Amino acid sequence: MAFTAADLDTIEQAIATGALKCKFADGREVFYQTTTELLRARDAISQVLAGQAAAPPSRMTRVIHNRGDFSQGRAR
Repeated sequence: MAFTAADLDTIEQAIATGALKCKFADGREVFYQTTTELLRARDAISQVLAGQAAAPPSRMTRVIHNRGDFSQGRAR
């Protein structure tokens, strides 16, 4: 499951207010039994987001080369 910064904000707001229910932007509602569960969820989301930010961008390089001199229509 992909987490967003908004998910982290929702969890942090619940921790700050003492709420055990979180309603996320995508419509999910999660009920936590303890504040400890909220703290674990926050830590897990933080780790995932940190990993996404640290991942290097993918890069593709195309190498095209030509052997020989084809300027006169044949290789030398």
